[in-house]
Amino acid sequence: MRSPLPAVIAATAVLATGCAGGPAPLAPVPPAAAAALAEARELRRGGAGAEDEPLVAALERARALAPDWVAPRRLADDLERDALRGVAALERRRQELAAAPRDAGLQYLVGRLESTAGARRFERAARLEPRLSWAWHGLAWAAAARGDPAGAARREARAAGLARDPWERAFFTASRAAQLERAGRGDGALDALRAALAAPGLQRGDRAWLALETALFELRRDEPEERERGFRRGVELLRRPDLSEALVQRAFGALSAATEEGEGRAWDLELSLAAARTPLRLELRAEGMLVEADSRLALALLEGAPDGSPERSRALARRLGRARELGLGHPRGAVEAWLAELPRQVLAAGGLPADERLRRIVLAARAPGVDESAPEALATLGAAMIEAGWFAEARALAEILAGADLERALALRERALAGLQVLAGLRRAVLGFERGGDATSVLGEGLLSSSEPEVAESPGARRPSTGQRRAASGLELLLERMGPLFARAHEWLGGEADPVRVTDELLASPRLRFGPFATLVHPGERLSAADQGAGLGASGQPVGGFAREMAALGRFGLVGEVLGGGGPDATILRRLRVERRAGRHLGVAWSGTVAWCEGVDLLGRTARAGARVSGAALHEGYWIDVASVRRDHDGWERLAREFGQLGELGERGAGGGGEEAARIELALATRGLSLREGDESARSRERRATVPLLGEADRVRLAVMRDRARLAGARAPLAVVELEELLAAVACHEEGHLVDRALFLPLGRNLGRALRLLLEGGFSPAAIQGRLEYRAHLVALCVADDPRLPLVDVLQAAETQDDGPLPHAGAYRELLADLLALLEAGVMRGDEEWRTLDPERTLAHQLHQLAPEALRALALELAAREHVGAL
Repeated sequence: MRSPLPAVIAATAVLATGCAGGPAPLAPVPPAAAAALAEARELRRGGAGAEDEPLVAALERARALAPDWVAPRRLADDLERDALRGVAALERRRQELAAAPRDAGLQYLVGRLESTAGARRFERAARLEPRLSWAWHGLAWAAAARGDPAGAARREARAAGLARDPWERAFFTASRAAQLERAGRGDGALDALRAALAAPGLQRGDRAWLALETALFELRRDEPEERERGFRRGVELLRRPDLSEALVQRAFGALSAATEEGEGRAWDLELSLAAARTPLRLELRAEGMLVEADSRLALALLEGAPDGSPERSRALARRLGRARELGLGHPRGAVEAWLAELPRQVLAAGGLPADERLRRIVLAARAPGVDESAPEALATLGAAMIEAGWFAEARALAEILAGADLERALALRERALAGLQVLAGLRRAVLGFERGGDATSVLGEGLLSSSEPEVAESPGARRPSTGQRRAASGLELLLERMGPLFARAHEWLGGEADPVRVTDELLASPRLRFGPFATLVHPGERLSAADQGAGLGASGQPVGGFAREMAALGRFGLVGEVLGGGGPDATILRRLRVERRAGRHLGVAWSGTVAWCEGVDLLGRTARAGARVSGAALHEGYWIDVASVRRDHDGWERLAREFGQLGELGERGAGGGGEEAARIELALATRGLSLREGDESARSRERRATVPLLGEADRVRLAVMRDRARLAGARAPLAVVELEELLAAVACHEEGHLVDRALFLPLGRNLGRALRLLLEGGFSPAAIQGRLEYRAHLVALCVADDPRLPLVDVLQAAETQDDGPLPHAGAYRELLADLLALLEAGVMRGDEEWRTLDPERTLAHQLHQLAPEALRALALELAAREHVGAL
């Protein structure tokens, strides 16, 4: 079906031409126009898109009733961007602006679609029509983008004062509140939100949206009474049966996190969800029940829900974890469901886990009598779980075992609690450094002072050594704090229970020192030849101390300290497989220990600050968090659902009729923005521009899935990329770091290469780190089975407005710019592989047209130029 939305956009723009700039104040829009646009917004919140006739009709009514109003045109642009047609929308807006260059509204709309490259248009819009509220909102956005939240808040206040309808005023007020919060002026922000919420005129759906924004703001406050007010506001909002699913989902996520702060909050939340029996509300109620261990009722609720499906039940169970599945009373099914989700990278021949301890769990779960609650079979499974570090799962299994053998159930529960206790203690110990607490306040143990372990005399106990009696700080102090925690756990899990001996062993953990800049406790699993050369021990021997303790808990742990990094830090991950891998990329041999992990018990400081970390290179290897990459994989599936409906589980495809295929082809027909500049130098810069990208990452995703479906001869228009492929692409990036390690280390034999890297980074540690990320991802583009997968990461990072604490976004923007420069050179030469690209249009918006091997050839050319690998 052909979308009527472009016609709506064009008609709206034509009718708006010339309306700005009159001497009279901009009049409020007619109430009927405000109501029509509110209807369109509510339909969009409910999932309607650019092809949905009711939404398009509501937009057309708003445009007809208020032809000079910016807001309907802005929403039309949003719908086009949602459909991955933002490039076409910007092209049309530019054409409209060329015909009416003094239209302040069009200046704003074009600048908004141009992102940071269009900030100057907001200034022009405000000069052309100082009364245009959206021009001031654009100026506020630009101020926030350059790191000036206070300035952004001032401009949003001006926009709110010029608003033409109550929703505009509420929208600008919510934006102002966000900037005031960033500027440290949350009290003023909250007052503004409450005043806007109390103001008359808001449509019902918009008032619900603003009430949720206010509740979320209140829930983030430090004052307990404000958080309580936010919780009550959110619960009352959820009681509305007509609340859109998008708002229900957002409200539940925030409110469920706040249930622990007050007695009975979880019941309040569930009863508010009970206001309507929609599939989403029933699923969220089931999630709460599973958290409360009401597993059987939760499963029955899901199975009986309207449009309920086993697929939804399994997805929910996976999201909540194996312990909740075990609460259903079917341990074999829980383990088999977990096994079915594992990627091939962690499996051995025959489909069992490669890790021996995890393999024993599967075999124990398959033993006769497990699902019949035979005591011996359950006890064997419980012991395997404890050995592998499945402590939460073992605790859940103890509930099943209790009906058959109370003594064994209690013993299993005690061991499970000991494992959970040591992990909780490790989290407190690490986080205590950020809060500045001493050992006693952090651990609550009464076992440690700030200077030395203090252990009561007991037969056979050793006194602390002289070295340990000196004042400890930083990394040593953290290891000392960990000693009693591990010792106490050993009383139940097995191992040395003397806190002094355990602390001695932790302090003796081999350290990897990177000059004066950083120290990392060796993460294991075995010492390498390089470790032996550094005097850390014999090659091939198991790593002791901290690494051994982590392995015994079924974890992979990193603990260390970076100069100027705010004290020691740690990351603890649940391990699936640790293996030694080797290979050759771009002519360079690499090798190292690879830790495949499944979720995080303790996030490192960078991740706690908001960075998304799926993997990281170590001194001789790397780790990958499968759970994090699985979330990326879920994003691919969400995109497939938006452009067609996913097929049955196991089909790994997306189904749909001709309309879905037409939407996909319309999105992928994007050929870039027409070049506007006159001289060739300016045209070249425009041709290679990386801003705005307008969803190019998702267009590349869509092209990959369409190509996979065609290659497989599937009837469905899309085939979702497998999780294993995404994991392999992440591994290629980390192996790129190992390639550089082989090239640069030891420094004594590679001074020339190291000096070039220092020069490229301007001797700045941050710039050098960014350069290393650039090089690692370039390796991934060169060697990944489908280089378009790592290209998606480049495009996503390049489009982000917030770089965060990691150097990746800046490095990837530079990488994208360099790729486009090489691509332009080939296009302008007329090289055969680029003949499908249009040199008169922006190249960044044509990247989804590239075949995998053409992209690889481009990356290889860049790698040779940048001296990446041995090319």
